[in-house]
Amino acid sequence: MSKICNYMDISKSWYYEMKASAEQRREYEAWLLTEIKRIRAAHPAYGILRLWKQLERDGIKIGRD
Repeated sequence: MSKICNYMDISKSWYYEMKASAEQRREYEAWLLTEIKRIRAAHPAYGILRLWKQLERDGIKIGRD
């Protein structure tokens, strides 16, 4: 790993930090998808705007798009 990081001119600590943050992002997105599916199951007629508002009411702040 050291040779690759040196070749790419990045530090090993930066590489492992980015790898960890990517894993956290995947976990967050999986959790968010679970929440969206839960709302969709309870309210199948909700469109994107109502779904977004419901997420806000549940305390989940995300961008509308």
